[in-house]
This record gives sequence, C-alpha cells and structure tokens, in this order.
Amino acid sequence: MEEEADNTQEMKPSPLPAPSMSFYPPRRGRYNDGKMEFMLLGGRHNQVVATDQTGRAVIYDPGQHAVRTLHRLAAPKSTPVSLTVGDDHLYVLDTCPRPGDEDTCFECLEYDRDGDQDWRPRALPPPPYGYDPGLWESTTSVDSYAVVGNGGDDDDDADPHILISRDRFGTYSFDTAARAWSKAGHWTLPFSGRVEYVPEHGLWFGLRDDDPCVLCAADLGSVLARRPPVVRDLWQDLAPPPQWTEPLESHLVHLGSAKFCIARFFTTDPLAPSWPVTQAVFTAVEVERCGNCAGGIRVVKHRSKLYTLLSGMIYWVL
Repeated sequence: MEEEADNTQEMKPSPLPAPSMSFYPPRRGRYNDGKMEFMLLGGRHNQVVATDQTGRAVIYDPGQHAVRTLHRLAAPKSTPVSLTVGDDHLYVLDTCPRPGDEDTCFECLEYDRDGDQDWRPRALPPPPYGYDPGLWESTTSVDSYAVVGNGGDDDDDADPHILISRDRFGTYSFDTAARAWSKAGHWTLPFSGRVEYVPEHGLWFGLRDDDPCVLCAADLGSVLARRPPVVRDLWQDLAPPPQWTEPLESHLVHLGSAKFCIARFFTTDPLAPSWPVTQAVFTAVEVERCGNCAGGIRVVKHRSKLYTLLSGMIYWVL
C-alpha cells in the first residue's frame, strides 16, 4: 500500500459560494429556533432527507433544486444515523431518542415504486441494547455503522444486514429481511462513524476508531459469521497543525467509483482563548489499483479545502 505524495502549495483565500438551498425548522419558542437533521439518500436517488424536531420531513433533489414533503415520522430523530440499502430503503436510527420515543427510534423510509411512488415510513424493532436515561453518555452513542450483504456488497446470497457498533456493548446486526436484531459479537468495528463499501475493491472503508485522521479498510464479510474483522490497510491523509484540537466531528462520504470526500471539523484559536475558531477540512481521495503496491491498491489524495467558518472564508489547498 502506498500513498501519493501531497505537494501542498500556499493556501489561497476565496469567498464562500452562495447557498443553493436553505432549510429552516419551526421555532420552539419566541427566541428559540428548532433543529433540523439531514440524511443522505443514496442509491439511484441521490437526494437529501431533512427532518425537524417535530418529526416532519422533506426530501431535497439537488439535481432539480426541488423539495417535496414526506409523511411524518413515527417520532422525531434528534441525533440520527442513516444508511441506504439498495435503492428504495433508507434506514434511520435515532441514537439519542427522547424519553418515551425509545420504541420508535428505528424507522425505514420505503419507496413505493408500483403504487403512488412516494416514500412511506415504517417503524422497526429498536436495537436490543436499550436506552438508560441515567447513563446517557455511555448508552446512546453509536461508534460505527455499515451495511453488509446484498445491498451493502456484491454477495447476492446474503440478505442485507445493518451493523451497529458501540463501545462496551459490542456489535449488533439487523437482518432487513427478517426485521430482527442479533448480536454479532462483544467486539466493535475498527471504524469511527459511517463505513462505506467499495465494490471495485471488495472492501469497506472508514475512518479509524482511534484516529479519525486515518483512512482504513477491512473486509466486513466475516461479521455475519460472528467473527471480528481485521484492518487491512491504513493511510493518514491529513496531518492537522499542532494548534488545532482533536477533530470535533469526522465524516466519510463515498462519491462512487472508489472516490471519497472526508469532512473533518476542528477548533482552533489563533487570537484569543475566549473566541475559538472552527475549521472545516474537506479532503478528496481516490482508491485505485496498483500492481506494485502492498495489498494491490493505493490512495491518491487529490485536493483539500479548508473552511474557516467563523470568518466566512474558504481556503484551497491545491
């Protein structure tokens, strides 16, 4: 495995582009706005689902710059994670449901191709680990999640399974055909956040669980056989400056054809401790075959973009 050298030039400032669409949630009070969450609907749709704190939802088509309403969810989703299975199913799990909404924290938006061609939500059994309000910090987080089987890889003999991995609790598997949960093991996946399958290489890619600045790969096919996966390859695609904090958030998005966009958010304060600055770094990488590389593939870093969110400036690293 080899990594292409990063020939970084001097950063050049550029103004932020104008937004193509804005979303506003309903207010919770006179001086208190609500909250919206956004989920990627992949497959052949390539759209964005937005939900507010009341459970209402809309879907945005960036290609047509159009918005349509959706049926109300069974319960609001305050901190959701989501995965597209196939083309017509978007599974949504609230990792921190409100008291009383625990039984409706897991839903699926299904597309009715043969009927009215609309998306309809369906409540599903909640994860078996449960929720304890007295232990909120330790019981509501989801460390990593992925899809395996038909819809998550090219194994047509396996029904799609959704994997949810949580520290100290282990890894759980949801059989989308049987609509049932089971425990895959007491171990956790070696990733942080969303894990993406790349059919061109037959591997799942994600950010490493103990260092979100490192991209890694593994074969998750063993998870359905109740065996923990082994990390095969590692690349550090970003070395943040020493004055930056650890990443506040890190996200990996598969753009198709083994191309990824990695978004990371940092906090730094070059001027005064009382006024921190948030830095957002977007990195474009591609995984390609390499006959002379260990493992047969390598990572090519194409470009990084640095957004200084407080000052409203964008910096390009060419």
